[in-house]
Amino acid sequence: ESPDAPARAIAFVRDDPTRVELDVAAGAAPWLVLTDTFLPGWTATVDGASVPIVRVDHAFRGIALPANACRVAFTYTAPGLGAGLGLAAFATVALAVWWFAARRCVDPAAAGD
Repeated sequence: ESPDAPARAIAFVRDDPTRVELDVAAGAAPWLVLTDTFLPGWTATVDGASVPIVRVDHAFRGIALPANACRVAFTYTAPGLGAGLGLAAFATVALAVWWFAARRCVDPAAAGD
């Protein structure tokens, strides 16, 4: 493909902090560059199929596009979020078990009264 390929028409369908959806018209330009911060945790799909994201100009996200019209979706999930939630749940359960066990223990000095 020529680097001088004409730009493709793009329409934002959704633009939320953790999800960006775009409708991209058919055309020859093979790359979509989203001038939004490249961070670990972003994933991309083209018409529902997963595609790799490449870092563009040190800070932006880019994906390869097919020549046909397509729907592109970028989704962000914070890395480590699942592990952090699991650890918080484990700590909460452990604290509850400790609290109930501590309440059931009888103080030997108070038992003689």
